[in-house]
Amino acid sequence: MQTIRIKYLLPSLSLFFLLFLSFSTTAEEELPSNYDRARWHPIHFKPMVDNATNDQCLACHKEILQGKVKQASPAGVKAEDTLAWYQTLTSYEGEQETFHRRHLVTPLAKELMNLQCNTCHQGNDPREETPVTFNPDNTGFNLRKMVNVEETCLKCHGGFDYKIMTGLPGPWHEVRDMMGNSCMACHMAFRTHRHQVNYLRPDNIEKAGTKDSDTCYGCHGGRSWYMTNYPYPRHAWQGQAPEKTPPEWAKDRPTESEARFLKAVPLNDFSKYLPEENKKAVPAKAEEVEKAPALEKEEKAEDKAVAKPDAQALIKKQGYICMSCHQVAAKVVGPSYKEIAKKYKDDPKAAETLAKNIKAGSVGTWGQIPMPPNVMKNDDDMKIIVDWILSLE
Repeated sequence: MQTIRIKYLLPSLSLFFLLFLSFSTTAEEELPSNYDRARWHPIHFKPMVDNATNDQCLACHKEILQGKVKQASPAGVKAEDTLAWYQTLTSYEGEQETFHRRHLVTPLAKELMNLQCNTCHQGNDPREETPVTFNPDNTGFNLRKMVNVEETCLKCHGGFDYKIMTGLPGPWHEVRDMMGNSCMACHMAFRTHRHQVNYLRPDNIEKAGTKDSDTCYGCHGGRSWYMTNYPYPRHAWQGQAPEKTPPEWAKDRPTESEARFLKAVPLNDFSKYLPEENKKAVPAKAEEVEKAPALEKEEKAEDKAVAKPDAQALIKKQGYICMSCHQVAAKVVGPSYKEIAKKYKDDPKAAETLAKNIKAGSVGTWGQIPMPPNVMKNDDDMKIIVDWILSLE
């Protein structure tokens, strides 16, 4: 009986074995390609993506730095005959560039930014993709969520929220002349703890922002893709008075940047991934921004010997921001200097009061637009400027 069972069982086993081989071959042929395997690699998911290096990312994605813009649009407009929106700002130099190259390897990017691949890209979960059903020709293409724009792009491409900025009656492109085209007219004294995140180069930004307001405006409204604004953390700065009650719009604002943006990261260097013809055009390291002349000049001996100090020349020489909000005869953001002199004409403590207000800042004397504190390099400068204001008629 045992022999008979084995005799009839062998053909069944053989058939099963053949079917197994057949299905195994088919399954092997349908296994995911290397690309599909890579999509599910742990580096594309938390927590590994947080520690992914640029070299790890660009081992597969180096093409993002090797592409070029099209020489002409589908309508036939040549790139060399028109300006891209980012070329209209004074802070950008050079020809049109591709999206990733603009953010990583152009002179402006190398000067002001330190973006890593995972600054914006926090992985790509294929389960979040949506098949394209409206176009039958794109059967192999899915819509992918590569970045969370509200956490990345919006930082530099949000709207300019002038409505919550005290003293600004309109968007920057409308009021920049009123403010002397200088963001530092106000931000020399408050909100001074800024840009301390690993994807920016704060020292270079401060130098460039002192020289050209487009450096600031470029990321704070000048390159706005969205009508909404980014809710920047409200970091305390040195010397800030304790804030008892934050304004309504700031109640839910964080007071610290995300932890991943506070950890130390190396300065990026993508030069080895660039095509040979591009390496000469793009500097490998960030060049220091030329310091603003007003901050660079040192007081010379012959300047001290001036018999009658020129307060306006002193203000310009020392880089003081007084003239950004005040003019001699015309009212700008604050009252004119002649109005101030008239108000304090008969006040015996006028010089003391003005010096105190200039140094500590004030609000309420001339309305509700606050004057931020102004830091003078020495008491002699303060005296020269105050005496000049009070001498005006």
